[in-house]
Amino acid sequence: MYYDPTRFGVGGGEDGYGLLRALASATFARDDWQAKLQLGAHAERGKAGGPGRTDRGALDVQQAYWRLAGAGMHVQLGRQEAGYGSSRLLSVRDGPNIRLAFDGARVGWQGRLGALDLMALRPVENRPGAFDDRGEHGAHLIGVYATTAQRTGGSQWDLYLLDYRREGARFAAGSGIERRQTLGARWFGQSGALDWNTELVVQGGELRVVSGDLDIRAWTFATDTGWRWAELPLQPRLGLKADIASGDGDPRDGRLGTFNALFPKSAYFSEASLLAPANLMDLQPTLALRLHDAVTTELGVQLAWKQRRADAVYTTPAPLAALPGSAGGARRIGTQYKSETRWQVNDRWQWQLQLAWVDAGPALKQAGGQDTLFASIADGAWSPLKIRMFRSIWLAILASNIGTWVNDVAAAWVMAERTGSALMVALVQSATTVPIVLLALAAGTLADIVDRRKYLLFTQGWMLLVAAATAVLTAMDLLTPQLLVLLTFCMGCGAAMAMPAQAAIVSELVPQPMLASAVALNSIGINIARSIGPAIGGVIVAQLGAVWAFGFNAVTFAAMLFVVWGWKRDPKASSLPPEGFGAGLKAGLRYASRAGRLQAVLIKSAGFFFFAAAMNAMLPVVVRGQMQGGAGQYGVLLGCIGIGAVGGALLLPKLRARLDRDLLVLLATLSLAASLAGLALTRSGYVLPLVMLVNGFAWITVLSSLQIAAQTAVPAWVRARALALYIMVFSAGMAAGGLSWGALAQRTSPELALLVAAAGAVIGGLLVWRVRIAGSEDLNLSPAGHWPAPELSVPVSNDRGPVLVTVEYRIDAADRAAFQAQMRTLGTIRRRDGAVVWGVVEDVATPGIHLEYFVAASWLEHLRQHERITADDKAIQEALRALHRGERAPVVRHFVGGHDPLPAAALHHHSDI
Repeated sequence: MYYDPTRFGVGGGEDGYGLLRALASATFARDDWQAKLQLGAHAERGKAGGPGRTDRGALDVQQAYWRLAGAGMHVQLGRQEAGYGSSRLLSVRDGPNIRLAFDGARVGWQGRLGALDLMALRPVENRPGAFDDRGEHGAHLIGVYATTAQRTGGSQWDLYLLDYRREGARFAAGSGIERRQTLGARWFGQSGALDWNTELVVQGGELRVVSGDLDIRAWTFATDTGWRWAELPLQPRLGLKADIASGDGDPRDGRLGTFNALFPKSAYFSEASLLAPANLMDLQPTLALRLHDAVTTELGVQLAWKQRRADAVYTTPAPLAALPGSAGGARRIGTQYKSETRWQVNDRWQWQLQLAWVDAGPALKQAGGQDTLFASIADGAWSPLKIRMFRSIWLAILASNIGTWVNDVAAAWVMAERTGSALMVALVQSATTVPIVLLALAAGTLADIVDRRKYLLFTQGWMLLVAAATAVLTAMDLLTPQLLVLLTFCMGCGAAMAMPAQAAIVSELVPQPMLASAVALNSIGINIARSIGPAIGGVIVAQLGAVWAFGFNAVTFAAMLFVVWGWKRDPKASSLPPEGFGAGLKAGLRYASRAGRLQAVLIKSAGFFFFAAAMNAMLPVVVRGQMQGGAGQYGVLLGCIGIGAVGGALLLPKLRARLDRDLLVLLATLSLAASLAGLALTRSGYVLPLVMLVNGFAWITVLSSLQIAAQTAVPAWVRARALALYIMVFSAGMAAGGLSWGALAQRTSPELALLVAAAGAVIGGLLVWRVRIAGSEDLNLSPAGHWPAPELSVPVSNDRGPVLVTVEYRIDAADRAAFQAQMRTLGTIRRRDGAVVWGVVEDVATPGIHLEYFVAASWLEHLRQHERITADDKAIQEALRALHRGERAPVVRHFVGGHDPLPAAALHHHSDI
């Protein structure tokens, strides 16, 4: 969001900031009852003066209720959201970011005549800490809300009576305890092209101030009426909105006339949320257009005045607050010009662009206000969590990652406690990562060619058995250092086999527009686990013992197994049989050898993770040895790394907007070096947490940048294998680094090992600086599907081969150099997609005739080439077609070898191959 300035310039200036909201829900239902738990986390980044009450909140309970329904009745108890009518008085949005919740009970009835709700609620007060939200002190909302069934002609009525009490209410007439009764009626509906929504509300009660009680006598009238011409282009809708909300005519007459909308939606008039519906008269003509089936826009003008001259201008978001210096004087507030465009990408993904300009009137200027610009872009960055299966698997992986961190803390601590050897502690880490180096590519190949659901069930079941065995052996005091290394190795084998499949299923669980957000959410989940997992592990080991930590890990694998079991996967349809393991492995390596962007990712990975491993290898040795610390301190420092990573994730969007991705990776590498040197040179309990924060920032920056580059550098058919190569290089660097730095520390000291690793990180970062990964997100690697099937005069079996394909071009002499340049690029594509031989020859007898040829190992392998061609590859072929000067398209011929009884035939047709 961007304001220039905030609050019309009265106590605020230019401000631009970002808001993030994450909600995760779990619902259990049986017969006529339901239980729901929803956790929410809200973040703000960059707001001048820090976040407001409705901007930011740590992880907390958003909703937690039990609902019983039957025979047209329902009862709902607990923390819940409560939105009614057109959200003018009761809404689920407390502000631009945080949703409004209530603690209490609702009883409802629904029948032929309509619906009736009784409520006794207390608004939840948002607080900045984790799990510290609670009901607002001294506040309550008691009421009844009724809605009639739809009548003939399309109209309905809402009737309601609400009693609201709060402390600390602030009006121009005074501040104190507010007790307000609200009686309202709403008439709304649609009939043909006409729609309407009209509401009348009156309020009574009292405001207790120091000088005495003020009687509340307030009211509002609001209407929104429009007519749509559905048969015309763009389906225009002309609308007219009008609002009158009472103000206080005389602050000294013992009465309060200012209307209070209680809990209105934050975007009452527009997303700018500048004016509140109190002491206000406004008129808003609007024009809505449907630019596309999924794109709508609305343009509007709001003319605004104070309803009472003596009262103030009131602003949002809640709670209602008077703008200082705006009481008395002029009545005209100003004119707001606004537009809002929405693109509904699909049923779970929406983009919004809001623009508003306020031409400040005399009532604002007398308070020091000025013209205001507002701009906001909202997208569904968290929308993948709305997809039930993605959300379930994401939460299960999050729990499993937390369990893995708990297990790692316990294993490292047990080894350090029983041996005191830096080399043995490093060996535990390497036992986790070495299997990834050995098995990742095979795992990626399997993930691309077998049913991923069954494959994940096997891997999760394996890790559940290993985790359970570790816990049992620890409980029986049979876990020797050698056995711990062996079990850690077995756990690493399961993780190595599961990693590529877990990364690859993201594209199956979410639609293509959500893929980038889903990948980012996976990174956030990893770092949430990194933030709290080590701390949880340290607490469990310190308070309960290692056996409980290993048992906790086993339970998380059981949860993952349960979720994957419930996944109803739709296998990818293909007319071709699945690749064999050997052929798939060879295809993955062949693709990687020809994919420059992927190679850049792998080179940068090797240049970072080898040196980054020094932190993981040396931290437990430094804490237990040099610092004489305990498991709790070790867990806290690891938790600081995770916190730094989460903080870095919040900063990354701004950093990526300002910095080249390769420069960002270099800066993060230098930050890593600084953190390694910091661990070597200081033992201060105040400085080390800051060092760990820097390390976490470096980790998330590099990890996220490289992972996104790896995801976007390859097409879907080889993605799991490409990710496996990335994971393999990542883990090889960690394993080799862990052993190297552990061995160096054993021979010299941990401090010297850390300083050497820091120097190596600086040198390595500078050496790979020119290896570019930026730009991979701009590639279009979706299947082009433009190659027609070959026209066969004889049947050809899939295993028959080799297959020789020739393409004949006619090229002018002036275009020869451009043709050869495009051909070199096409040759890389041919070899990458399966050609074992490729070349171009020129007819020396007939100038201008060029013949491209390539060989595939079998007919089936050539058919796979048809499926592998991408949209970017198609552009290269179209450029070659544009250079072709023949009367017809380039002639393509297929020659098939083998030992079939049928004669080998030359099959030819005109194609874009």
